[in-house]
Amino acid sequence: MVQSRAANLLKFALTRSPGDPLFVEIERSQSGDHVRAIEIHASRSYEAAFEASLAGFRVLRFMDWGATNGNPVARWSERTTELEAQGSTRGASIEAMVAVANDLRANLWYNVPHRADDDFIERAAALIASKLSPDLHVFVEYSNENWNSVFSQVHWEAERGVELGLNQVRDYAGEDDSARYWAGLKYSVRRAAVAHAAFRAALGAERVVAVIAGQNGSSSLNDHLLSFYQDHVINPLGGQPDALAVAPYFGRAYRAPDDDPDQLTLAKILADTEASLDDQVAEATRRNRAVADAHGVRLIGYEGGQHIVAAANLHDDEQLVDRLIAANRAPEMAEFYERAHQAWTDNGGELLVYFNSCEAPSKFGAWGALEYQGQPPSAAPKWRVLSELAAAARD
Repeated sequence: MVQSRAANLLKFALTRSPGDPLFVEIERSQSGDHVRAIEIHASRSYEAAFEASLAGFRVLRFMDWGATNGNPVARWSERTTELEAQGSTRGASIEAMVAVANDLRANLWYNVPHRADDDFIERAAALIASKLSPDLHVFVEYSNENWNSVFSQVHWEAERGVELGLNQVRDYAGEDDSARYWAGLKYSVRRAAVAHAAFRAALGAERVVAVIAGQNGSSSLNDHLLSFYQDHVINPLGGQPDALAVAPYFGRAYRAPDDDPDQLTLAKILADTEASLDDQVAEATRRNRAVADAHGVRLIGYEGGQHIVAAANLHDDEQLVDRLIAANRAPEMAEFYERAHQAWTDNGGELLVYFNSCEAPSKFGAWGALEYQGQPPSAAPKWRVLSELAAAARD
C-alpha cells in the first residue's frame, strides 16, 4: 500500500512472511531521464518494533538470523558485512548482532558457521570483543544441532570427521554409516573447542560461556559429546566446556498413517501437548541434569517451547494445519508454557532461550512467539508468557 509520494521517494507498507520475495517492476519510464539507482530502505518503525519486542530478555540467540543451518561461509572475506543486506543465505552481519545486543543490554549467543576456518573464528572473536559492551557475555556454540541429520552441516561434518580418521577413534568406530555419523559428532566437538579457545583468548574466560549443544531426548548422546571433549585425540586442545545445552520442546509431530487427521480435533491436539510435558520436559531434564553434573557443567537450553507440527506427509492438509495454528493461539498454550518452564527449572534446568521471537505460522509450524512485529500481547499467548518469565528472571 502506497503511503506517500515525492519527487524521488515512494513510501509504502506491506505485509509479508519472512520467506516471501519482494519484486519491483518498472511499468514505464522516460527516455533520457529513466528510472535508475533504485534503493529500498526499511523504515525505522520496523527496527523500533523489532528491538522493542526483544527488550527485557537477557540472552539473544541469533541462530536463524545468522542463517546458521547450511551456512556457506568458510573464510572471513565471504562473511556478510554491516554494509550489506542482512537477509542472505550468509546470514546477518556480526556487527548487526552486536548492535542489537548492545542496544538491548542482552548477552549475545553466537553460532559459529560450520565451515568457518580458524582465521574466521579468531577474527569473529576479535570483532565481538572490540564491539560488544564489556559488561555483556558471549555464548559460543559451533553451528546448530550437529546431531540432527535434517541439516546439511551434519553431513559435511561427517565427511570432515572421516577425512581426519575420527571414525576410527573411541566409541562407534568403523566404516559404516553409523561410524561416519559419529565421526561428524566428534569433528563438531573438536571445532567447538577451537571456537571456545579463540573466544576465551579474545574476551577472557569470564565473559565466555562455552556451549556444547546436545539432544534433549538423548542423555546418552549428550554424555558422549562431553566425553569426546575430554578425549585428547578428538580434542587436542583439551579444556572443558561451560555448559551442556539442550532443547526441551514439548508436543508432537503428527504423521500418517499413525495419525488420522480427521481425529485430530483442537481438543485432541491440546490434550496431546499437555500430556507431553512430563516426559519431554520434566523427565528429559532430570536425565540431562545428571549428565551435566557428572561432567561438571551447567545445563542450559538453546531452544524450547511447543513443537506441534504436521510432518511431511500431512503438512499439506490445510484443515489440520489450521487446527495446529489454532492450538498455538489458544489460551491453554500459555498455561503449557508456564508449566513447561516450571518443569524445566524444577528438574535442574537453568537459562532457557526460547525459539523463536517472531515468525508467521505456516504448514511448517507455528514457531513464532509473535506472528508479526507489533502483534498485541493479548493476541499472542506464548509471547505474553515469555515476557512475564523474562521479567521474573530479572527481578
